[in-house]
Amino acid sequence: MILSNNARDKGVKLTSDLTLTRPYACFPAKLNQVVLNLVNNAIDATPRGGEVHVDTRVNGAWVEIAVRDDGEGISDANISKIFDPFFTTKPVGKGTGLGLSISYRIVMEHQGTIAVTRNETAGVTFLIRIPTEPKDPGTRTEGAAKAAESP
Repeated sequence: MILSNNARDKGVKLTSDLTLTRPYACFPAKLNQVVLNLVNNAIDATPRGGEVHVDTRVNGAWVEIAVRDDGEGISDANISKIFDPFFTTKPVGKGTGLGLSISYRIVMEHQGTIAVTRNETAGVTFLIRIPTEPKDPGTRTEGAAKAAESP
């Protein structure tokens, strides 16, 4: 919802398939920041008339969050640098180059992984995987309490 105005102004369709049926231990505000960063970048990379899709699901022992766009994609020269602090392909004044770096750190705090793949036709998909049961549950107790309170 936060980015819907930005998407509408750019003529980009936002869709989602959010299929998680129960809460999982996490830091919800931090994961929200990750998804916001990824969706905002996807909107920026997607041309008018394009689509950004967010998908959540459980896959074995992992909660997966996928953000897919049909934008311009990421070049071979840049794909190895996207999680580096201050790396950006955006024009001066448009981005700080910290969004993906911060997102990477947050996913690591959740004992998870984040990866990017090129889509067959256009754009990329970022896939975040967070374990359904953390190895050290004490690291995510704050999020577990908050998730348990959520409807």
